[in-house]
This record gives sequence, C-alpha cells and structure tokens, in this order.
Amino acid sequence: MNIYVVTNERIIRVSLADELRDVGYQVFEFANANSALLGMNNKIPDLVITDFKLPNIKGIEFLKQIKKINKNIYVVFMTAYSSSTTAVEAMDLGAYDYIEKPFENEKILIAIKHIMELKQVKDENKKLKLKLKNI
Repeated sequence: MNIYVVTNERIIRVSLADELRDVGYQVFEFANANSALLGMNNKIPDLVITDFKLPNIKGIEFLKQIKKINKNIYVVFMTAYSSSTTAVEAMDLGAYDYIEKPFENEKILIAIKHIMELKQVKDENKKLKLKLKNI
C-alpha cells in the first residue's frame, strides 16, 4: 500500500512516516498539499493521511482535488481543530476517517487495517462482477 503523509508539522510527518515504513508500507512525505498533488502525477497513493489545516489549502479543497485525480484514494484527516460539522462535511465528500490530535499512531494503524480490508473486499467484488459479466 502506498501512503502519502501530508502535514507541515515535521515531527508528526517524520514520526508517522517512519512508523508506517517500519510496518511495511511505502510512504511518501509532503509538507504541503501542492507538493502532494504534484507527486500524484508520478505515483497515485492508495491512502492520503493529511492535516486538515495546511498552509496553502483547506482540507476540504484538498480532499476535492484528491478525489478529482482518483476517487478511489482513501483520505484520513488528522486535526487538532475538530468540529462535527467539518467532520461530517469531510465524510460526505469522501474522506474515510477523521482523527483528532493528539493521537497514538496505533489509531492510524487500525484505520489503515480497516482500509486495507475494505479495499480487498472492493477488489474481490470487482473481479467477481467481471467474471459474472463474462459468463
């Protein structure tokens, strides 16, 4: 699984990326949304873990741009500024999860495990539909 970690908070970005690499994920780090979007020209991630408040773009707008590139990219927001309205809006637009800071990396690992299970089910469903179509 290819994961983008996008946050201007260097300590969070590096520690989370290191932990994810330690458990076997391929991780790309970005300090802002623009560089992450540029990175998607070369490598489409399976998952983007991003701050909701970034210096150059709001989280909702970043989510919309990610979904324009590929609607199947999972997005998990991390934020210290949570509100139920913002969380609901993000989920309505296709975010997978919304995690409040400070958080334990274990919480992110659990979200990734659930995403991988969901992705596997969706992939199997796609294959089965193709098989049925060809019968």
